Amino acid sequence: MRTKLSFESRLLKHRVLDPVTGCINWTGGTDGKGYGVLNRGGKPVYIHQHIFGPIPDGLWVLHK
Repeated sequence: MRTKLSFESRLLKHRVLDPVTGCINWTGGTDGKGYGVLNRGGKPVYIHQHIFGPIPDGLWVLHK
């Protein structure tokens, strides 16, 4: 029987540190716009917001 991983274990499984830029890259699922997302209890959780909190109004995440 397969063991069900916790949300945090699944989150850690799908991130890779880029040694050049220091960015944490998401290798798991994304929404239609490319934002990292992971389901918890059948509901989508956006990874950036889960880790860093909500993005303030008027700002956005820019990855190059």
